[in-house]
Amino acid sequence: MIDAHEIYEYIKKYASLEDNVFCDLHKCASPDKCEHKQNHCMLNFDEVKDAYCRNKRITPCKSADGFSYNNNGILFIIEIKGWELYNKYSKPKTEQEVVDKVGEYGLSVKLSDSLMICKDVLRKQGEIIVPIVYLVVSDIKNEGIESIASNLSLLAETSSSFSHVYGDEIKSQLSSISDIDVGFVENCQGIANELCSWTKARQIQLV
Repeated sequence: MIDAHEIYEYIKKYASLEDNVFCDLHKCASPDKCEHKQNHCMLNFDEVKDAYCRNKRITPCKSADGFSYNNNGILFIIEIKGWELYNKYSKPKTEQEVVDKVGEYGLSVKLSDSLMICKDVLRKQGEIIVPIVYLVVSDIKNEGIESIASNLSLLAETSSSFSHVYGDEIKSQLSSISDIDVGFVENCQGIANELCSWTKARQIQLV
């Protein structure tokens, strides 16, 4: 039975990909100011999805953004939902706008389609049972710290005050997923530590 690292390498070869790191996948609002680049290797799972859909000649499905593993033998399916860029360009005026936006994300669908792709790609590899975690990563804490430092007195009057709503709605969506371990990383600068911190997770049968 192949392990998490071998699954990662098999899928990388399937899609003819090179290793990326989190910061390659995350569309950061201020990349030049980030002093905590995240270097844990991962695949661009959107590119895995694209290769899969081309090979199957099917309409593109949903997928998560990243795919990784850690030294404890755990696979990670990673979805990135940045607050900073959404707040910068959409400038939500009400909490309901934020709720509606997160409602469009379909986090459970992205997970199920990503698992479907993995299962189909690996179907000829014999029985595969491996611990998997679904992580959603944002940059809420980054945005909050900068906003407070620059404009504490006006924070409650700006859309930045809706960042907690954004995070709470993501957590609410994740709470409805019961068949796999999930996690929410509010501060993307902690993703490498988060990946390394998982020592066990529920076993998922892929094949």
